[in-house]
Amino acid sequence: MGIFIALLLVSAWIQSMWKLTFYPRLLRLAVLGGLSLFIIFASERLSGYNLHDIAVLLESKERLDTLCALVVMQEFVALFFGLTLLHAVELGERAKWWMFGALLPSFLLLPGGAYLLIFVFNNTVDADFASTARFTALGVFLSGALLSELFGLWRKRRIDRAGSALSATVLLLLLAVFLPIIGAEKIFYVETEPVLSWSSACAWSVLLITALLGVLIKYIWDGIKIKRNHAVD
Repeated sequence: MGIFIALLLVSAWIQSMWKLTFYPRLLRLAVLGGLSLFIIFASERLSGYNLHDIAVLLESKERLDTLCALVVMQEFVALFFGLTLLHAVELGERAKWWMFGALLPSFLLLPGGAYLLIFVFNNTVDADFASTARFTALGVFLSGALLSELFGLWRKRRIDRAGSALSATVLLLLLAVFLPIIGAEKIFYVETEPVLSWSSACAWSVLLITALLGVLIKYIWDGIKIKRNHAVD
């Protein structure tokens, strides 16, 4: 189960770094600095608990289900805001403040920081918890700053970076739908008399809606790029 949670957290990290490329550099560093401070402050709270029990709790199926449900809710809202923002920009209209909610990083950065801290500490020999927290916080800050800068250099045009961010969002949504099903071993187990439960029906419905939404986003995005290319020509 831990590998599924790690996959979800890494995907949320990459998607958030794409979104940070739209931030001014100082604001981007401030967000990463806040995440680093959270890791240090969280270490003070976590140091009073049994770290092995916390690690087991973080890798539980219930934790995976909770994280995935929250991801689905956040990313659906972000996709709606993002498409609305793109539509306003394409029409030359003034974007409203709430549309920029699409650029908010994933909330999984916070539990991901705590998860990384516990993972590093449990796999480090002869290191105290405070030093591990500072090392982890510094590593998160530097790697985030470097990755967001590289993404910005790789996709210099905002239109290309927006497409990459939307693609990462759709991928994160698909992971959030599939991982709980895989974790429950429902994909690999077939009953002699299969019965479609309510939870399974909801999961596959969300998966279908996500796939259709991805096709719609791709269609709209291609239309926007074609219009922009014609405008340049």
